[in-house]
Amino acid sequence: MSRSWVSVVFVLCAVFALGSRAYAGATSTPINTGVCASLDPTENMNDPNTTGFNNASSVKACIKLCDAAAAQCHAFAKRALGCFTAWVNQAAAFERANCAIISSTPADLKSCDAGIAEEKVGFMSKVKAGYTSGLTDCDSWKSVCESTCAPM
Repeated sequence: MSRSWVSVVFVLCAVFALGSRAYAGATSTPINTGVCASLDPTENMNDPNTTGFNNASSVKACIKLCDAAAAQCHAFAKRALGCFTAWVNQAAAFERANCAIISSTPADLKSCDAGIAEEKVGFMSKVKAGYTSGLTDCDSWKSVCESTCAPM
């Protein structure tokens, strides 16, 4: 049901943060992607079969609880997406500052900036894929939860 997008993001973080050449005086972001939550909140949710929602007063009430939990899951995934987006922008700003330090010519600076822009697009593509997968997992969690609502 869940994938570990956090580990993918950490690997990408290393590629993004270390993608530029390291020189004396070079800068990089002091914050890694660990500051952000998982793009797949179901990794931190209880098994939908064990929520106890089926003890609600009715099937309708149980389904309502499953819906609320799934909405909360979506909200946490959206917050994680916002965090990763902010992190990528912040990391790119540090890398651009690094370009100014390590570039000796305008052509070098332009090339360095282009590399950062390319890395940023690639990283955000992976983050958005993780977000989409996380939302899918939230919906799957909800379906399993709702299946526990049937009267026994």
